[in-house]
Amino acid sequence: MLAAEVSNEPLVHPLLGHGFIAINVDTARNSLIVAAILVIVGVVVRRQSRPGRPGGLQNLLEYFVDAIRGLVRQTLGDRPIRILPIVITMFAFIFLSNLIGLIPGFKSPTNDVNTTVALAFFAIGLVHVFSVRARGPVGYLKHYFSMVGNPIGRVLLGVLEIFQEFVKPFTLALRLYFNIFVGELLLAVILVLLGIASPIFNGLFWIPFSVFIGLIQAFIFVMLTISYINQGTDVHHDDAEEPSPSAAH
Repeated sequence: MLAAEVSNEPLVHPLLGHGFIAINVDTARNSLIVAAILVIVGVVVRRQSRPGRPGGLQNLLEYFVDAIRGLVRQTLGDRPIRILPIVITMFAFIFLSNLIGLIPGFKSPTNDVNTTVALAFFAIGLVHVFSVRARGPVGYLKHYFSMVGNPIGRVLLGVLEIFQEFVKPFTLALRLYFNIFVGELLLAVILVLLGIASPIFNGLFWIPFSVFIGLIQAFIFVMLTISYINQGTDVHHDDAEEPSPSAAH
């Protein structure tokens, strides 16, 4: 009975309200805690930042910022798309949300599919916003049907492209959710199976492994978001796919 109860724990979220307006209390609470931690860390680093003499925390944060900045530049090139503050905040929120589930009595907000779906729709929403800005409203609609081929083929491929846009948020959300959910479920099972030895196992293996997985999942989510924005704003790719008048004849 104890094993069943512990192993089912990651599945349970206390609710406030009913139906579509129900709120997962622990997810809302832990998300606010994560947001508060990020704000506090930002304020502390801002006050203690010393140009030319950075402290340990400042060095660590600058390392992550530089890594994400390099990823953005490598992917988007010289395009004037200001997404760096957004993707840094997204990365920090997801990573810290993944870590908070390692604290006894807490569940990761990313262990709730509502959180991952919200993050995914926000990310894909950014893709379409920047795509409209880069292409213009007419060019944005036109690029779905700009593939080379006969008219029927272009329409069919365009419909497929639009369908893929609807699928992207769900695949992005489920990828993050299931990785975090399975990790916490395995942790609950291991705690029961190992009994007294579990604290040693957690300290030496499982917690460092979970931190690494949480870091990788946050990085993958941000990397995919940047990649989607790159695809959504690549107007040169549209020009290359658009058939020339001579080819049409």
